[in-house]
Amino acid sequence: MTIFRHTRENQRHELIFDNLHERHFRHPVIKYDMKHTAELYRYYDCTAEAEFLYACVQRTVEYDLPHELDYLRRHDEARRKIMETVEMPYRLADDLLLFIRQNNGTLSKKRRQREFEALTDDEVERIERVVQDAFDGFSDSGDSAESSN
Repeated sequence: MTIFRHTRENQRHELIFDNLHERHFRHPVIKYDMKHTAELYRYYDCTAEAEFLYACVQRTVEYDLPHELDYLRRHDEARRKIMETVEMPYRLADDLLLFIRQNNGTLSKKRRQREFEALTDDEVERIERVVQDAFDGFSDSGDSAESSN
């Protein structure tokens, strides 16, 4: 009785695996004798995997890297102009830039009162304008600026 249940359970798992395999790889599962398995890996067709990998690399080279370089250029420009406006450590300038970007181009009152209380209202306005100008037309979502409007 136990052997029968065990065998039946194995068949059930085999059927589940076969169904999953057919859905994901779009070709039927071929049963092989385990003593003769050379056919399984001798001429394995990796076309789908190679095409997927190529598409990933292509997207990275054609889109992700230029998008990231654009962001870094804008970030460096904004930080340089912030440092020209007010003298502060790079880490604090980066935090200020991040907080302004997270709040859609303005520094929140909470951040203003807690972390940047040494800045005057005029300095905050100029810094906000610098960040807005540097990132004008840039989309965080990775889409073009037109699709985010």
